[in-house]
Amino acid sequence: MTSSVPFLRYLDLDEDADERAVRRAYAQRLKTVDQEADPAGFQALREAYETSMRWLQWRLQQQAEDHEQPEPAPAPLPAPEVATTAPIATPHDPRAMAEVLRAELAQALHERHFTKPAQVRECLQQALDDPRLIDMDARFFFEWGVTAILASGWQPGHELLFEVAVETFDWRHDRARLLSLGREGQVVDSAIVELEAFGSRQAPIYNGASREQLIQRLRESERPDDQVLAVCLPAVEHMVSLYPHWLHIVTNTRNLERWREWAREAASPARRRPAAPSKPEPLGRKIALAMLFIVGLCVLLWWTAPDDKPAATVAQAHARGASEIPREPPPKFADEGTVGSPAIYLTPPRILYPAQAKREGQQGQVIVGVLVRKNGDIGEVRVVQGSGYALLDEAAVRGMRTASFQPARIEGQNVDAWFKAPVNFRLGS
Repeated sequence: MTSSVPFLRYLDLDEDADERAVRRAYAQRLKTVDQEADPAGFQALREAYETSMRWLQWRLQQQAEDHEQPEPAPAPLPAPEVATTAPIATPHDPRAMAEVLRAELAQALHERHFTKPAQVRECLQQALDDPRLIDMDARFFFEWGVTAILASGWQPGHELLFEVAVETFDWRHDRARLLSLGREGQVVDSAIVELEAFGSRQAPIYNGASREQLIQRLRESERPDDQVLAVCLPAVEHMVSLYPHWLHIVTNTRNLERWREWAREAASPARRRPAAPSKPEPLGRKIALAMLFIVGLCVLLWWTAPDDKPAATVAQAHARGASEIPREPPPKFADEGTVGSPAIYLTPPRILYPAQAKREGQQGQVIVGVLVRKNGDIGEVRVVQGSGYALLDEAAVRGMRTASFQPARIEGQNVDAWFKAPVNFRLGS
């Protein structure tokens, strides 16, 4: 019967397989995988093989340690008149016992609504102290079950379980054991690496909200107001692109699609407030406006007359109309409801990391400027601050053209505006 352990199941083996069986299964599967045409399949097969070998070595080590321990002397039989409590029997199926305790832990997280790490630590320690986990195989399967809970995605309390489990199982310093837990362990290992990168970076503030507040807000099911969506959605999308595995565990990244849908609804004409009915203007004001229009028209005709316009003025007019990105970031409006709102993503860009840049170890940040037209079209796209590598700069500009935007608005009218976006290329991310 094929094992339920993921890396053994991938090789169509059961838990009684030895190293020879693992090598034979790997060799057979290797004949069906084309390394050039299917690199992902080859990598998955290689990971399953290496993880199976590490697990077999761990099992042999545990069996050797069990044989070295002296057998305890038989306990004397109790007197017939003394009542005794029967000890808990060692489970015959370690995987089944570990699954029972894993389910109890998941149920406790769901029902008890833990708010502090100490509460989760106590619950996890009770499971580890359970006599059903005396068997080392059962303990291995329970640890794997904890990684499966975390890798399945965020639920209330998972962010606390992640913090406590990393400390309890010492996953930061024993990555080999964590990686031996299969695909689930690899997800948790990537989350730990991303958490360390998150802590090492500077903590920017997005419109008054910190990164931690945005992560907390993403766990909530309530709809944010339009201003929060307009300002914070690009920041949340950027964080998810940098830390996908960690945020998958500690917050509800599934809400990101709902935020995008709400942002599209907020930008639709149906949600825009109708303009207030205009009051009839006095006759004197109408006459003054008509006179002002006539004077302005006369000045315009004089200015555009070819005989009266010097060549230098033409050059100056072209210079004034040239499209240049400002040196400073786009202005932040104090009150987006009355003054205006900046351009925002409707669809984020699809940035592809150039394969040649990865091979050459190139990484860095590119600041890209995008001129968003008032009809939503993308005008000019240019590099404001380069990464130092032409391949990365070109990939950032090319990827930014795949995005779509809601144009900036001032006093209820769409306007042309520059949009500044950072694009990060990090090896291993």
